[in-house]
Amino acid sequence: MISRSSTGRERMYPITKNDEGRPVDVAYDARNNLVYWTDASPHAETIYRATLDGKNTSIVADSGLLLPEGIAFDWITGNIYFADSNLSHIAVCRNDSTFCSVLIQETIDKPRGIALHPNQGIMFWTDWGNSPAIMRAGMDGSSPVAIVFTNLKWPNGITVDQGNSRIYWADANLDPNQPIQRTNPCENARCSHICTISPIKSFSCFCPVGMILDKTIKSCVEPDDLVKLVIAFKSTIKTMRFNSIGTEVFDSIVLPKIKSVSAVVYNPINNTVILSDTGAKKIYEYSFKTKRLSVLIDQHLDSVKGMDIDPVGENLYWIDAGKQTVEVMSFRTRARAIIMHGVDSLLDILVVPQIRSLFIAGMDKSGGKIYKVQMNGNSSSVILNLSDKEAFALTYDSDSGNILWADKVNRSIETLSPDGQSNYVTVNQAGAPFDIVKYGNQIFWTDMFTQEVKFYTFDGSNYVRP
Repeated sequence: MISRSSTGRERMYPITKNDEGRPVDVAYDARNNLVYWTDASPHAETIYRATLDGKNTSIVADSGLLLPEGIAFDWITGNIYFADSNLSHIAVCRNDSTFCSVLIQETIDKPRGIALHPNQGIMFWTDWGNSPAIMRAGMDGSSPVAIVFTNLKWPNGITVDQGNSRIYWADANLDPNQPIQRTNPCENARCSHICTISPIKSFSCFCPVGMILDKTIKSCVEPDDLVKLVIAFKSTIKTMRFNSIGTEVFDSIVLPKIKSVSAVVYNPINNTVILSDTGAKKIYEYSFKTKRLSVLIDQHLDSVKGMDIDPVGENLYWIDAGKQTVEVMSFRTRARAIIMHGVDSLLDILVVPQIRSLFIAGMDKSGGKIYKVQMNGNSSSVILNLSDKEAFALTYDSDSGNILWADKVNRSIETLSPDGQSNYVTVNQAGAPFDIVKYGNQIFWTDMFTQEVKFYTFDGSNYVRP
């Protein structure tokens, strides 16, 4: 529970409820009368902000956190600094919740408490890892160094006496220095995303996780090999960077020419997205680099419901439910071919070049089925019969070599071996999964009813993000 009290008075005024989360540390913004705190609730780790009456609570960060503990407020720039003990890093977020960046990760073990001295552009933190220490660095993460490393067992909270330039933890202190009053160097810095105070060059620019600074050292850009989650809905593409810290903000790209996206697949060959439009009966290609949408296929299409790419052979595969066909096109020659036809109720297709196979989800009168087919369409066989289930979406787990598929009827996500000999439920109560993808140790899927993005981590935790 977090409470406030007037100096010299015994009465406490609650900001959070007794049973609300697991708050660890607090920071105060005196200029705006705001309280920030870290919440280490398992599988719901969050950094919050609220007014002193406990109202107007909002989230500063709820993604990319494992054990957020110490938190501090920079009253010059308005940035929020925090230590994550399990991720072993110090990070900074803008107080408008838009962008966060990791400042220090290499020379750190178990950071716990954190304190700032904005007048001098330096920060301090306690580290209670294998070699306990009191650490100091620039507020831009520069020049990290241990300033106390003896007679320490478990250093925790730490604070700075701004007037006397002293730090306190337990009963230790540093020699005082005359404080330097300074203006905000970030006001005219023109950093595109995050600006921090620097003890050497007045300010430094930083980027959210996944982005890098360009030649100006002020603007953040996305590298060509950046991995992102791509979601398409109606005429909009939404992208989200993996492993981001902060609030999971989707970047939206509206494509007015698109009527209704029915399937989407990322093309790693040239960093584009392939989209099928059932309304226009076309397949488009959108380039993230040029920001241009171009027609890839505009003839002999009916109702394309699923697509996938073979990056090795540089081919695009798709299922056309209206024509009851499975088709392929070469990106190099643009030649097309029908490799299967007459298949009832085609729902999705998965290309697994590692084992030179296609997997197709479909339905017939007897129920749902998952087919295994050679990449040229030969040797089709049913590897899973689903009398009381419906395989609606497929993806490949490259770590285990198995197929992950979404069951529309039982609202679960299941794992199937490529030979069909083993099948088991991986995620229960998955809602209404429409499409799924696996990245790292997480499965992501879209819910066709709630229009949420949900994800499951292979430590057994289940998350939902709108």
